[in-house]
Amino acid sequence: KNNTSIIFHFIKKRDESFKSENDIRHNALRKEIKEQAFAIHEFRKMQDKVLIGKVVGIDAANSEIYARPEVFAQAFRFLRGNETFQSELERPNDLNITYHVGEDFLDIADGLRAVEEALIFLGLRNGDRLGHALVLGTNVREYYKKRYDTICESKQVILDNLAWLHHKCIRLYGYCPLCGYLETMFHKYFKEMYNVKTREV
Repeated sequence: KNNTSIIFHFIKKRDESFKSENDIRHNALRKEIKEQAFAIHEFRKMQDKVLIGKVVGIDAANSEIYARPEVFAQAFRFLRGNETFQSELERPNDLNITYHVGEDFLDIADGLRAVEEALIFLGLRNGDRLGHALVLGTNVREYYKKRYDTICESKQVILDNLAWLHHKCIRLYGYCPLCGYLETMFHKYFKEMYNVKTREV
């Protein structure tokens, strides 16, 4: 018991609950994660002195294509930042976080976006760990050459990636021709997906 630490793993799952544009993506999984987060919170507050401080970390495992970091964001921030204990003596050390991201991705933009989302949404900080994050060391030209310069992913992912790339492009270079192209492609996919007219920005 003295040499044992506990790390709880949340499991990423495919979204089976998303039926229409009125639904919340991953609604069922979000509810499940919320229940698990409260259970971990209560477990950490147990008065059994043997268990105090034994929970040292949380993780999210399984294929990241199943669920984006946003799905786990509230649970991770709640467990690390908002817990209250009876006294400082009973407060366990702050949880460390591992989040597996940038390991399996649909294209480079998708993988990089997932890494940034994990950093921002989960509140990662110095000492936390990104699991694998292979996209950060991927040679972009070789990656697309092996795939015959083809991207195969859902329109929703393409739409999200276009919005993310547009934001990054403006921050890095200011408005440029590439931003115009990204806007045009965004409006194209938005119209296809939602069958509505978009307002030009």
